[in-house]
Amino acid sequence: MIKTKNRQLPVKAGKLIKDNNKKAILLNDSGKAFSTNLIIVEIWELCNGENSTESIISNIHSKFNTMKKNEILTIIEKLLKTELIKLF
Repeated sequence: MIKTKNRQLPVKAGKLIKDNNKKAILLNDSGKAFSTNLIIVEIWELCNGENSTESIISNIHSKFNTMKKNEILTIIEKLLKTELIKLF
């Protein structure tokens, strides 16, 4: 589990592409593709090495107030597990 109090800095890995139907897909550096949605893309885009995990969670929670903070953290953890972000 990511410890948000450590203020780790996630950095995106891989790339964002669109399929033939214009749906967003995240592709990790190993070439594995993952379907995504607007919120996941927003989180991934905020992983720029400047925003802490804590600030990303706050930002997304403010923008999409229906998202609980623990749900956002779960998405960040999945991005980490699927090698779509790295922590520094």
